[in-house]
Amino acid sequence: MTQTQKDDEMESAPDSESKDPQRSDASESPGFLDPDSDDAESPVKGWWIFLGAAVAAVLLLDQLTKTWAVRKLAWPPLGDGEVIELIGSLRLRYAENTGMAFSRGSGAGPWIALLAIGISVALVVFASKATSRTQVILMGIVIGGALGNILDRAFRGNSGGEDGLMSGAVVDFIDVGWWPVFNVADAAIVCGGIALVLFGLREPSGKDQGEPEIDPTRA
Repeated sequence: MTQTQKDDEMESAPDSESKDPQRSDASESPGFLDPDSDDAESPVKGWWIFLGAAVAAVLLLDQLTKTWAVRKLAWPPLGDGEVIELIGSLRLRYAENTGMAFSRGSGAGPWIALLAIGISVALVVFASKATSRTQVILMGIVIGGALGNILDRAFRGNSGGEDGLMSGAVVDFIDVGWWPVFNVADAAIVCGGIALVLFGLREPSGKDQGEPEIDPTRA
């Protein structure tokens, strides 16, 4: 073999150190994330939009229904004093609550409001780190319910004449007959909280999301 042939073979041989043209440069970056993969460490993009939308929806629905309940169901002179019978034991009737959800803890409004604010702040922090859009929305539903009742305590009066910070009465109007009278905010807090717990229990663990382990005994 002549020297010229050897030089040609060396030039045509593939460079073992060169990069594979099929490999993406982005895949070599340590910060690269596959958009189709489930990364447990990656928060939901635009989480505050989903959180704010859920909070606003629950808050708006709660306050609109309470305003209607005061005008239609509250005792005179605030409202017409009606009781609307629906299906079976379900009816709509006016009730005031200076305690916690479902007419419990009467008179503890300021402490309950403080607790609700603390829980809402904690949920906002958790939502910023959530890895699921569903989690963020459920947290927003709970926060919206908590804020709905806080607004009542802050800006609504009460027929008992109680004064003081956060001493306003929460408007309740949904009566199922076998449960304390409640409102939309109460339902959002309870249902959203239960759904959030159930969704969290169904979340796969980090080990389940990782790559399968390789058996070293297999070739």
